Amino acid sequence: MTDIKSIVDKQSRHISFINATAFYVLAFIIIYFLNLLVVFGLASYFGIDAKFLYYKVDYLISNSSERWTTDALILMFMAGPFISLLVAGIFARLHTVFRADKGHLKLFFLYMYMHGMNFCFASFIAGSISNDYTWFAMAWLNIPQLMMYVIGIVGLALLLVVGSAKSIFLMEASNYARPNHPINRQYWLLNTALKPWFVGSIIIILVLLPEIDMYYIIILISYGIMNIPIFRNSSTTPEVMSFDAATSFGVFWKVWIAFFAIISFMRLFLV
Repeated sequence: MTDIKSIVDKQSRHISFINATAFYVLAFIIIYFLNLLVVFGLASYFGIDAKFLYYKVDYLISNSSERWTTDALILMFMAGPFISLLVAGIFARLHTVFRADKGHLKLFFLYMYMHGMNFCFASFIAGSISNDYTWFAMAWLNIPQLMMYVIGIVGLALLLVVGSAKSIFLMEASNYARPNHPINRQYWLLNTALKPWFVGSIIIILVLLPEIDMYYIIILISYGIMNIPIFRNSSTTPEVMSFDAATSFGVFWKVWIAFFAIISFMRLFLV
């Protein structure tokens, strides 16, 4: 018989979803912005005239320009996956350092790690389908289109590995008072994995419209692959470490404000 008193109340569950969605969208937009910034910086380094827009780097030279060297193309369009992997590594370390922290910062670090891994590994299937970004680098490396899809599928498989490896850490990030209760565990996973991915992705698409590239829509969709092993492992994962979990929640309005401040800056000044 279920112990009703041990189940986290509905209001706390709703707040955990709102906060997790805020962290999800903020982590995405930081890595999204960083990807564009790195490509723009490399374009400047190679002498390629470009304009930094909120949805892409717009190149102001013709496709036949001699400035499009092989080195420039490969480095510019492979830089995004590389920098994303680097960011993921940094935040994996930060998450380890703050693993015992009883606050919510470790959840944000975990999202930064997962978004970084997704931007890296999903970029190959996204580029292959949209014929954009990483596709240019692979094309100049003379990789056949079929092989591009194979590389992309391998990348998606690696996302399953990432999701499986981080299942226990996502549950450890729970600030529910009784995180090991099976019902609380399912609520927590719904409110920090599935629902933030679905709702957060819609929010990101809406705020970036009308110019969001198909490449980034595929990136957002691919993130959901990491949720598959997280839910599959939820019933078999042993009791997770509980670090003085919070008994009450409040909405992190500052996180939402930071997200919309970054978006407002991009939409107002990077057009």
